[in-house]
Amino acid sequence: MKRRERKKLEALNKAREIAGHLVRDLNIAAKGFAGAIVEYSQEDVPNWELSFRAKTVGRAFFALVDGVSFALRAAVIEWAPEVERELTPEDKRQLQEKKGPAERIAGLELAFQQFSSLFGISFPFVLEGEGGQAFLGLEKTMNEIDHPKVLADLFGQGIFTCFLPASAWFLARLSQLFQVCNQAIEESDLKVEEYDLPALAVIGDKRLVFTDEDLAGVRDTPFAEMKYAKAGFLGLMEDSSRALEQSLEFARIDTIIGPHGQFGQKNLLRTLFAETDGHIAIAKLVLAAAADFSAEDAENFDERLEEDERLVRVLNLFSRKFDRQKQVLTGSKNWQNFRKAQAILQRMANPRSVADLKLSNEAISALDGAQDWFRSVIGLLYVDEEPKTAAAEEEAANPDEAAAAAE
Repeated sequence: MKRRERKKLEALNKAREIAGHLVRDLNIAAKGFAGAIVEYSQEDVPNWELSFRAKTVGRAFFALVDGVSFALRAAVIEWAPEVERELTPEDKRQLQEKKGPAERIAGLELAFQQFSSLFGISFPFVLEGEGGQAFLGLEKTMNEIDHPKVLADLFGQGIFTCFLPASAWFLARLSQLFQVCNQAIEESDLKVEEYDLPALAVIGDKRLVFTDEDLAGVRDTPFAEMKYAKAGFLGLMEDSSRALEQSLEFARIDTIIGPHGQFGQKNLLRTLFAETDGHIAIAKLVLAAAADFSAEDAENFDERLEEDERLVRVLNLFSRKFDRQKQVLTGSKNWQNFRKAQAILQRMANPRSVADLKLSNEAISALDGAQDWFRSVIGLLYVDEEPKTAAAEEEAANPDEAAAAAE
């Protein structure tokens, strides 16, 4: 085999190795999801435990999607010179940019197109058919979970209708990409697998659906009201408790360094920061409803800030608005662990090798400390009183007018 063809094979195998690791993780999550669907009946809907299993598989799916997208783009940067594929400065800039959820589709389009070009072919990423629409629906649902406005958003309604067709479609598309790239390598005798999720086989034809009617009782629950916000905070906290319990169960299967043990820790990490995002999103709705919420206050929620900084700002703003004396200070060892855990999550989302997808004992220790710090400060959001809205302040200032309007 010529050197250039050998380098193409190396690039393909590197991408396949990362994808295979992430597909294995997804299959572990899918097993829990499938088991819940088999265990529960339609009469059990809505159900927080069932929703947790669904959110776990949704997060594992987009960990695969985003991880593969980055790995393909990184492979182009690394191997383009080796296979005599010239990249323009603009190509390099686009390939090196980290893509957040808002740029996910553009990142996938770039990744598929540029990676296939290493092999002298064009294999675009095109959202089409039922699977493509399900992919978009699943993405929308996960965004609602991360930025909830009412309690119903935390149940992950769309996962139950979108995950099966979206995952089958994406895995087929990824398999096809690797197969056509392999076929373009001269003298390659590599056998490229077709990715699937055998854990889902136990579901058979059974489906559970969270209908609008099922969720009617948690639709009219705006998080701008503190009583509903607290219910949302509790739901998020219970998800993290479930993730912790699940991680211990998985570690008993094959130890903390085995595939299940590692997945349990990674899911615990993802759930912790999903809880962080959820608390921030709900707190913003509570504060934005207050009469004295200002443009300066809104700057504390700027998503360009690192997550730890946004959390600290929001907690301290919340404390001031509700006349609580405590302020969150940074610099402690466990605060540093929270920042380390945040960096580990970013590394996992942007893997250059399988090593980036594994958690060392040091990383797991940082995760433990991160959880301890988060639990020690998040109580600042749990208050009993409602924020004073502009309407409430006007009513208090003009009680006679308010009474007349009520009549």
